[in-house]
Amino acid sequence: IQVTVTKYNANSTLNLPRFAVTDFRASSSINSARQARKVAGTISRQIMDSLGQSKKFALIDRQYMKLTKAELNLIQGEDFKLEELARLGNRVGTDYLIVGTLLVADESVKTRKMETNGKVFSAKVSNVRVSVRVIDVATSQIVYSGEPSFSGEHSIETAIEYVSKVAGAGIINTFHPNLMAPPKRPENKKTDLKQVGKFGNDALNKLKEESKNDW
Repeated sequence: IQVTVTKYNANSTLNLPRFAVTDFRASSSINSARQARKVAGTISRQIMDSLGQSKKFALIDRQYMKLTKAELNLIQGEDFKLEELARLGNRVGTDYLIVGTLLVADESVKTRKMETNGKVFSAKVSNVRVSVRVIDVATSQIVYSGEPSFSGEHSIETAIEYVSKVAGAGIINTFHPNLMAPPKRPENKKTDLKQVGKFGNDALNKLKEESKNDW
């Protein structure tokens, strides 16, 4: 009797703490449900990106399980090598679940008008706030809880990136203290008096040039 035994060599990173992220919820108080889902999904992905870049955790997918299960079902077909069967039965559980709720997600346009020449300036103003928790699956203990937020004259993409990095750094430092420095808060772009004066002079000179033939 000849017996073929196949063995699957799992990635050594599975010995690290295993994390999975759930689909973040969105507060019903957010006006645009579509915008809320998009922002919530982006934040959860960017948090996992931060954890992956630290190389201190094993990241377990929970969002594409149907696709991976379909692929494993294909392996059991006659057209695949016998060695491929070693991939079956190797799914692993997760040690920690990252859950979250998007509380605020808003973007508007703020305008300013110069009294000297009527020039109108516009800038995007965003407000994003998210509640993030890490739960120990074995005990249901909350091992990390944070509510990063950002509000200021930046696009909503910038706000999302900032709060995601704050949450990611908070989670990483909970397990590995001081490993990752907190991200710097995006600064609002301010126009100083010198820049305003230069703009005013340039506008006035342009106006004189355009109207010199009217006199």
